[in-house]
Amino acid sequence: MGWLRYIVLLPLVGAAINGIVGAPLERRFGRRVITVVAVGVMLAAAALAIAAAVTLAARPEHDRQIVDRLFTMISLGRVHVDFALALDPLSTIMILVITVVGALIHAYSAGYMADDPSYWRYFAYLNLFVFSMLLLVLGDSFLTLFIGWEGVGLCSYLLIGFWYREPANARAGMKAFIVNRVGDFGFLAGVALLFWGLAGSWSVIDHRYYADYPRLVPTLDLRLVHDQLAVAPFAQAFAAKTFLGAPLPLVVALLLFLGAAGKSAQLPLYVWLPDAMAGPTPVSALIHAATMVTAGVYLMVRLHFLFALSPAAMTVIATVGVATALFGAIVALFQYDLKRVLAYSTISQLGFMFLGAATGAWWPAMFHLVTHACFKACLFLGAGSVIHGTHTQDMREMGGLAPLMPRTRWSYLVGCWAIAGFPWAAGFYSKDEILARAYERSPLLWLAGAVAAMLTSFYMFRSYYLTFEGRAASEEQRHAVHESPRSMTWVLLALAAASIVVGPLVGLPELWSGREPLLARWLAPVTAGALTATPERRGLELALMFASLVVATVGWIAARLLYKDLRAREGALATLRSRLGGVPALVLDGFRVDALYDATFVRAFGATARTAAWFDVHVVDGVIAALGALARAAAFITAAIDHYLVDGAVNGVADLLLGAGRALRRVQTGRINNYVLGVAMGVVMLIVLTSWL
Repeated sequence: MGWLRYIVLLPLVGAAINGIVGAPLERRFGRRVITVVAVGVMLAAAALAIAAAVTLAARPEHDRQIVDRLFTMISLGRVHVDFALALDPLSTIMILVITVVGALIHAYSAGYMADDPSYWRYFAYLNLFVFSMLLLVLGDSFLTLFIGWEGVGLCSYLLIGFWYREPANARAGMKAFIVNRVGDFGFLAGVALLFWGLAGSWSVIDHRYYADYPRLVPTLDLRLVHDQLAVAPFAQAFAAKTFLGAPLPLVVALLLFLGAAGKSAQLPLYVWLPDAMAGPTPVSALIHAATMVTAGVYLMVRLHFLFALSPAAMTVIATVGVATALFGAIVALFQYDLKRVLAYSTISQLGFMFLGAATGAWWPAMFHLVTHACFKACLFLGAGSVIHGTHTQDMREMGGLAPLMPRTRWSYLVGCWAIAGFPWAAGFYSKDEILARAYERSPLLWLAGAVAAMLTSFYMFRSYYLTFEGRAASEEQRHAVHESPRSMTWVLLALAAASIVVGPLVGLPELWSGREPLLARWLAPVTAGALTATPERRGLELALMFASLVVATVGWIAARLLYKDLRAREGALATLRSRLGGVPALVLDGFRVDALYDATFVRAFGATARTAAWFDVHVVDGVIAALGALARAAAFITAAIDHYLVDGAVNGVADLLLGAGRALRRVQTGRINNYVLGVAMGVVMLIVLTSWL
């Protein structure tokens, strides 16, 4: 399938055109040409992705993999790494989410960014972001995956700090870049240890039993790594190895999870994501819904066979996931910035995905990734529509917008239904599957997840009532606020529809349909197992479904009672805030985790940098200056010796020889009689000396 490469290359072409010649094109032909290029390549990529999915689905289940090899990157001995793209059921889901949701966000951006002076630069970065994410999920090797992994990090820096003239925005972009470098260190270290362990594992296997393997040395190829670890002797040999006294699978799994936690904003590396709101709202939707934050979840599901070798690592990841889900939900409770509510909501929902993956619910984790992409893009773009119409992000300055922005209101409400977990929207199905598997692993994990789900319902409907209801619109609002243009609202309605139909379409529970969910069957060749409803646990599954509905309803009712009519509840809210004391301020500030990091890591690195600068100026530069002075003194002494001794001696000898030459030159008169006289005198002197002696 040689055209698989074009799914990746089309966004790169769009980024190149707008990034290199976008400014002159905009000046000559207007912004429409920029929009046509940026949105056009995304629509083409989405069409190719759908065609690739159809092609893959037409193949037998055991043969659902397509590889497109472009060129050789490394060829050293038996280690051979191609720059290749691989499509299988897992990467198919990812490219559909990235291209389809990404295309909708690009189309929405045309209206949202219509008045921005850097229109061409924005779309160049946006296309480049999609290219990097597609390369990440389609890469057939760790090396190709890592190129996309770092490309996503670079693009997040460029887009979060897009309005870089504001120092806070530039700092937010730099913060995202630096925090992700911490996670990337874990990713690289984990991959290096994985290869070291696999190479050592091969040495204890009798090669005769594995003659079918084309190469004996791991070649950075995801599929080959999967094949080797899927063979019991390989898995046993790899699991038996240790590193610094710890089981190697545990160390590798935790290091890879560190990389995933950086990209997917899990504790403690979540701090970059709330500040990512500094970028344009469509960027927030793209990062939080379809691209960057899903990379960590994808990595864990892609390497599920590796994580499964370490139950201890799975326990750690499940604990971190559910703790992140709770933490994000609690902090979102007291936020007044609409985009920050959704940011902490994303952190919380990603925690649910990691909880699912760490409890072995591989396909439900991917299911929640898909539904989350739909409803979170809908919510973020809905928030962008509100901000576009009101010119504020503070929900305390909103209220009563429902009759003024009806299309935005209804799409945002559908997003709230989906994320809260009501059965007529998609989020119910994916979240319920994750909580069911968590209950099988530990009822405590289910309880923590259920509390996070209830808080999710509360803070999301709180944001809805504060924004669209709560109080009647003022006269000023009626004249100033307006519904967003149709170029934006049709995208909202499309995403709202997806937030309803995607859940029952691909993940209808077996308990309801009588057959395994479609998504579970699709991912079975990759994940090798799915959560199914056996007759013995049907009653338990019904009870858990009912409990999920109850917690969503409790959160919604509580938010409705407190925030639907703010004038009637202002006294109750004031009393509640006074009883809570300083807790709301503490939670509003994210439990001051950023201040803690600033007081420890940031200041420690700052002090180290200042110490290094002082050492460089006063010690290194001082030593260099002293050595320079010594060199200058030595040069002066050498010059003096050369001038006064060497040159003097040479000149003295030269003068002596020159004087002797002058004296001898007087003897050389050129007259024959003088020479004859000299010879005669010499003969006389010889006779005298001879007679005397």
